Amino acid sequence: MKVCGIIMECSPLHNGHAYLIDEAKKRTGADHMVVVMSGDFTQRGIPAVIDSHSRAEALLSCGVDLVLELPVYFATSAAGYFARGGVSLLSHLGVVTDLAFGSECGDLDKLRSYSELLSSEDSSFGIELRKCIRSGLSFPAARNKALGGFLPDLPNDVLGAEYLRWIAESCSQIRPCAIKRTECSHASDIRSEIDKNSCALESIKSYLGKTCPSRMTELLLSALGVSAPVTADDLSAPLYYYLMNPGPDGALSSSDYNDQLSAFFGVGTDLSRRIMNDRSTYMSFSERCSRLKSRNMTWTAVSRALLHITLGMTKERFESYMNAGLTGYARVLGFRKDSAPLLTAIKVNADIPLITSVSKAAAVLDPVFKDMLNEEVRCSFIYDSIAAQKFSSGFHSTVRSEYEKELVII
Repeated sequence: MKVCGIIMECSPLHNGHAYLIDEAKKRTGADHMVVVMSGDFTQRGIPAVIDSHSRAEALLSCGVDLVLELPVYFATSAAGYFARGGVSLLSHLGVVTDLAFGSECGDLDKLRSYSELLSSEDSSFGIELRKCIRSGLSFPAARNKALGGFLPDLPNDVLGAEYLRWIAESCSQIRPCAIKRTECSHASDIRSEIDKNSCALESIKSYLGKTCPSRMTELLLSALGVSAPVTADDLSAPLYYYLMNPGPDGALSSSDYNDQLSAFFGVGTDLSRRIMNDRSTYMSFSERCSRLKSRNMTWTAVSRALLHITLGMTKERFESYMNAGLTGYARVLGFRKDSAPLLTAIKVNADIPLITSVSKAAAVLDPVFKDMLNEEVRCSFIYDSIAAQKFSSGFHSTVRSEYEKELVII
């Protein structure tokens, strides 16, 4: 059995994703396709435009056999940890033979050379990277200069190199397959159009029909104004509340406050200090990211850090997951009925539990990964709560906890 895995966000699923799935199946000769997908929050440090179960359904309608959830600590991380979490999860299944990913260059040898440079901070690349950062360049510009223009700073190439890095460092037998991206709308462009035109139904219907597969378009249109879109700025009030009330005992001193903020995943002492200086001013989540970004920290890195504060995601928890082996379960969001041979093979070969019911998971999980799943449930509840508040007139009748949500089966 040949099984091809893909790691993606699908916020939303667009025609470029559909092309990647089709090409991956052709090039690898896969009998089955498995997607590891971000849940309700994504790598850019923002909420997914529509909930994870809807996106899973769209993927299954595009020919994917099984959709698994990438745990939120990896899904909202920078490229290295995002890739590491996804590769770990696919490897633990024991059946995945190939990993396909989109790439701007499509050159596997070039990406592999780049990944080898990334593998050691003690390499000449690492030394040059730190030198370029000290000279005043932003991190992306410093990385590109340190590589001598070897590889343009393009997001899918960077992520592809990280996949190769972690396949190699984990001694995985999974074969990589780089697929050159086609000219199509980017997910960020589609999210922007949805946000701007969510009330202009005919206009957005026409746009989505040209950029997204049919089932994704249908799901988005049915959710608009009811439970979607959820955007970064919907996090503004929850973040502000935390920044003004960081502890159970009321106001903290500046030093205590900095220490508390620095405990969150992705928040360093410099960022903590700059957040402290501006915390009393109410502003949108996006504006706060723009004010806090610097040459050493991109808008997206700031957004991830602020999301982690909003969701209560700490460095201590992340380190406990890393020390325990990264991914200790595979949570199923949905599958196709005709994928029974794949599910049977995973149950036989996987060295982690396959979770199809959140309510029954506690009995089969180690304490650290029970905590990881609880964090997933908690963060999804925050996402649903934000949507419920935003769309209170239409959402109250459909909101369900992660314990009540059913698997998507088609």
